[in-house]
Amino acid sequence: MNLNTEIQSDRITTSSTEWRDWPPLQKENLLTEGRHEQAWKKYCGFLDFSISEFTTLQNHLLEEQIKLISRAFLKRWFGCDYKPENVDDFRRIIPLTSFSDYPSPGQDSDSIPSGEKPLFWLESMDKSGRMTCTPFTNSNFQFLADDVITALVLSSAGRRGNVRLKPSDRILVCLKLKVISDTISIALHQRLGCNNLTVPMDTFHFENDYGLNRFMETSFKHGLDYVIASSETLAWLGENSGFKTKSKWRSGLNINRIGHFVKTWLIKRFLHRPALAKDFWKTKGLVCCCNRLTNYRERIRKTWGVVPMEVYYTPETGLIGMQSWNKKDFTLLPYRNYFEFIPISELAREAIDEDYQPATVLMNELKQGEVYELVVSSFHGGPLLRYRPGDYLKVTALEDIESGIKLPQFALHSKPE
Repeated sequence: MNLNTEIQSDRITTSSTEWRDWPPLQKENLLTEGRHEQAWKKYCGFLDFSISEFTTLQNHLLEEQIKLISRAFLKRWFGCDYKPENVDDFRRIIPLTSFSDYPSPGQDSDSIPSGEKPLFWLESMDKSGRMTCTPFTNSNFQFLADDVITALVLSSAGRRGNVRLKPSDRILVCLKLKVISDTISIALHQRLGCNNLTVPMDTFHFENDYGLNRFMETSFKHGLDYVIASSETLAWLGENSGFKTKSKWRSGLNINRIGHFVKTWLIKRFLHRPALAKDFWKTKGLVCCCNRLTNYRERIRKTWGVVPMEVYYTPETGLIGMQSWNKKDFTLLPYRNYFEFIPISELAREAIDEDYQPATVLMNELKQGEVYELVVSSFHGGPLLRYRPGDYLKVTALEDIESGIKLPQFALHSKPE
């Protein structure tokens, strides 16, 4: 896939028409019409679930997934002769899997349980450094749009029910995976009609400001309301929004950046410090797609004037969880994946006997303070069945009393020794 997204006339444009063949996303009228209470329930209603409601929904969606899985698919990819009939059967019959158990790109539609043709194959790197390739379908496209809107709403919410996202907002998407940056921008443009600023990481170099200059020419003129990026990118951009070198000062003579040039000079002259992101933008929310936010959180807050919100995302699974408006630990999203958890005691047994199949527990069986390895199964005809992405989660609390969330709270954890 080659979208080659560029900023032109304040809108997203591409040099390829391939994405135009994708089924278009439905317009989001709740936000357009200012129906914020309904919008909150649609995108953030999962934060009102009890653990019983979460588990019931998970089991229902897994049963729907089981109906989509053919015996041929199970036999071909997992060597299973028997198709599960219910959730208990699924957990008993389907083995735990790793990425090597899944097909390579170019396979026919039998590589996806639903038979849905991929829009493209998403290449990425797994935890062991191997290249992985996951089918990205139209269903993934729709769900990614919903989940990104959820993240944007929560990133700027000061309290439960507080929706500040508007279709007119300016959103910078700057992620390492160019195809995901492009896809998010297309999804937001179709859903909200907003004008996105997309700077793929292959043009955004920390040693120079080529990518920075590209989006600044429009962002200084029209503003910047949200940013979706890694924590490293947010920290760097927050500290390098002004001119620090002679070459950058000369670039300020560009007529499109003269206002930026003057403001940077005034800040340096009278405040005796470099210009920061908060000096140029009154940003509503920052969405951080990274597992290392702790290392950058305070730097980002000081330079942007906004506390960043972390989302838990992997290319294979999509968005798994995100922080709420208090920006502390994260809650798992119930709609995209089925979650199981391997206790440390089971991992210890597996370390002794490589043929041992670890037992898993569910959300309603978790214990506070314990660390678990995550196991994920796709919903809606996705390809992953009892997949181990290699991530470990610590249950920091069984509920978030401060925000009134009655679901377990998680933090990413290093691999247990």
